[in-house]
Formats: sequence, C-alpha cells, structure tokens
Amino acid sequence: MKNKKKNKFYSVSGCNAYGVFDSYEQVMVAQKYIGAFKCKRFDNFEDAKYEAEERFWNLQKDVFTEYEIQEIRRINWCYYKKKCL
Repeated sequence: MKNKKKNKFYSVSGCNAYGVFDSYEQVMVAQKYIGAFKCKRFDNFEDAKYEAEERFWNLQKDVFTEYEIQEIRRINWCYYKKKCL
C-alpha cells in the first residue's frame, strides 16, 4: 500500500508581516524579513491562515489603528503591514 503525501501548510507571522507557505524552504527565506518570527505547520490552508492572522494581531498591541494589512489570499507570499494614509 502506498502512502499518500500529506499537504503541509506553514503559518508564518511576526510583528510586521504574515503569510501561509507550502514550502519550508520559502519559509526560511521569508524569516529574515519578519520581526518576532514564528512558524507552525498545519494540514490545511484555512487553519494555517487563521493561526497566522491571530498571532499577527496578538503581536500588534495598541498600534493596530495606524496600520493596515491585506487578507491572506495567496500561498508562498508575505503580507506586510503598511501605514494607513
């Protein structure tokens, strides 16, 4: 019997960015650009996305009103917070 390859999704977040990756090598590349970097593996995109967003917002403290960040929609992409205009 052959083993099915499980999908792996990596929740990536920090104080300035978040994202979901399916390649650990790309996670390691993104790590150097994310402050207070954290990563956790999941079996599906939705759980990884939820974890990344929750961890990001928990790190924001009281500065969240001055910044905005796009919703996670792509895999292997970092979304960075930007100053509100």
